[in-house]
Amino acid sequence: MCELFGLSASRPKAGRQLPLAEFRRRGGDSADNPDGWGLAWRQENRFRLEKEPVPGSRSLRFDRLIVELDSDLIVAHVRKARLPPVNTLSNTHPFLRECCGRQWAFAH
Repeated sequence: MCELFGLSASRPKAGRQLPLAEFRRRGGDSADNPDGWGLAWRQENRFRLEKEPVPGSRSLRFDRLIVELDSDLIVAHVRKARLPPVNTLSNTHPFLRECCGRQWAFAH
């Protein structure tokens, strides 16, 4: 089953201060969620989004983001696809949408 990580803080937190490295390993190493990963975070009142349809535990990009990240709002996701797995960028979470004059980040 997919797993989520969320953070809402009063001040920005550095990614390396958070348990994101352990969460990254849940993407195909310490848990069976090998079908993609994604990370959305707020930066200067807008969300940034990075994701790949590959195991999070093997992603150098995910590893790099953990070191560079500094945010007060984070949504992260590691994916377990149904059978047969369809691993594409379009079905890898989280997602960003505009609604009601605001930007939203979400995963399910």
